[in-house]
Amino acid sequence: MRKETPDTYQIVRMSVQSPYRKRGLGCIMLKFLEEKAHSFGARSLNLETNKQWSDAIRFYQNNGYIYKGEDEVSCYFEKEIPL
Repeated sequence: MRKETPDTYQIVRMSVQSPYRKRGLGCIMLKFLEEKAHSFGARSLNLETNKQWSDAIRFYQNNGYIYKGEDEVSCYFEKEIPL
């Protein structure tokens, strides 16, 4: 996780190895990072993923991340963190 502004953090390079996917580990990691960001005073979290990785895009959308745009390679997402 990287601090972008005093109240915005970015999740960087989060993944679960293929043999361990679909077991809830990604959700556990994501919740942990969200809680940690909240403890640092974050009001929002940003992340990006390869726009070819439809499973990752669906995963983030299913976990409350809102699509914010894309470029040639990546899709960008944001999630507001309530106080």
